Amino acid sequence: MLNTLETICIVSAQHYNITLGQLKSDCRKKEYNLARIHAILIFTELHKEATLGLIGRYLSDRVHCSIIHAKKNGIKKLKSDTAFAYLHKAIKTEVLKLI
Repeated sequence: MLNTLETICIVSAQHYNITLGQLKSDCRKKEYNLARIHAILIFTELHKEATLGLIGRYLSDRVHCSIIHAKKNGIKKLKSDTAFAYLHKAIKTEVLKLI
């Protein structure tokens, strides 16, 4: 399951032209946050049984409530931002080809 999460994070980071280390960092730059949100959404869509703690530990020991917050914001953004939704679909399609 962690290999899948890492693949998702790498693909998401590539779409935002950042490194995996930057995606996992504590930095709150917009690109880093958006890449993280895509990774969280895709991973939770593909692995419904995964705990939020697992995702948080992989993303530099974030607490599960940070993951919940990112997921809620991502769901809102998917509904309100067509560019974000389009990119999300593109990232997910690429991930599905790799796993």
